[in-house]
Amino acid sequence: PSYASESHRTRVAADEDTFAMYRGPNWTTNSCAFDAALFVFYSILADCTPLERLEIRSLNDLWPSIVDSHTEATRTMDWTLLNTIRDTLRNRMIARDPRKFSFAGSDGGELLIHMTEMATPMPDILTQCDACGQQRSKRAPNEANWVIDVGDNCNSMLDSLKYRLTSHNRRCACGGKFKLSSEILPRNVPFFAIQTAGAVRSFNATMRVYRTRYYLRGIIYLGDYHFTSRYISKSKTVYRYDGVQQQHAVLEGQFQALAGELRKLNERDAVIFIYST
Repeated sequence: PSYASESHRTRVAADEDTFAMYRGPNWTTNSCAFDAALFVFYSILADCTPLERLEIRSLNDLWPSIVDSHTEATRTMDWTLLNTIRDTLRNRMIARDPRKFSFAGSDGGELLIHMTEMATPMPDILTQCDACGQQRSKRAPNEANWVIDVGDNCNSMLDSLKYRLTSHNRRCACGGKFKLSSEILPRNVPFFAIQTAGAVRSFNATMRVYRTRYYLRGIIYLGDYHFTSRYISKSKTVYRYDGVQQQHAVLEGQFQALAGELRKLNERDAVIFIYST
């Protein structure tokens, strides 16, 4: 695969520890679905403020142990704890749904569904007819979790996201269209994922969903029955990761220079895009 030239491999800082904090678990026995996702989430946590970490910690019952163990791993530089987090999460997922999760392999999309599931229900979405002003209140299709499946036809992921959340009852009896009159996402959604059914033609680097702006932070790739991933830091630096090869991330370069190459990683297709505030 081609990567950006050395001139584009800009360091965030001269100290190599700056990007050594971006790490994932070491691969073991078909663990790649967990490894690829956790690398992205570990990296998001490494970039988070204390308040952001608290918000993520309260998302659902999976996150307290993940956040606390990652905090301890970062404090002590004991990176074996990242493997412990993965193994604990994997055992919990196998116990929840042995059909989707096993030591023979796991469903990456299904894992993201569990990890983005909200402990508290999402508030109703308010829509209003653009002709007569009639209002309707309804639940979003993905009220329990924040994995939006857009299939293989997503020219604009933002449009797909909005359509997914507002697709039914779009016409009023008067002939007008119901349009959003409230935020699509509640403020306490720290991240969401968009899952595709195959190779995508384009993707959004940022999504402003009414009052909240979300940034592309991770991409998960699948090919030859193996998951890998990339992380895009807050400083727009891109790192790639493959748990079979190494635990630490490999710095690739700046997002602007690599944007045209991010739909694939070592011939694997991008199948999940993770956005965070």
